[in-house]
Amino acid sequence: MVKPSVLVVDDDHNLREVVCRVVEQCGCTAIESHDYDRAMELAAKHCINAVITDWDLKQARTGVDIARKLQRENPDLLLVFITGMSVRGLSAASKDLIVYRILEKPVSLAELRVVIVELVY
Repeated sequence: MVKPSVLVVDDDHNLREVVCRVVEQCGCTAIESHDYDRAMELAAKHCINAVITDWDLKQARTGVDIARKLQRENPDLLLVFITGMSVRGLSAASKDLIVYRILEKPVSLAELRVVIVELVY
């Protein structure tokens, strides 16, 4: 059986590493990126089942831009946002997307585990 793949995008190396570790502990393959361009490159090479992305990547393009492009290509793609900013603002910015969950920073690892399991199983 092929393990589900989760694309994890965050400019914060430490948070990205922790999220990837939890993804792997949940029996999935974590594919990690720190920015939009690398995320697009990886998504073109891999079959992605879900995306967990930070909203603010400290770049011109945001996690919403990543989600929008990938969900346009795959309408069934499951999206989870992580943010330390306004959830209301993120909800407004992503209103054209089907978002599974928004997790606020600091992220609860227990909640993250539950979300990952719900996403892919």
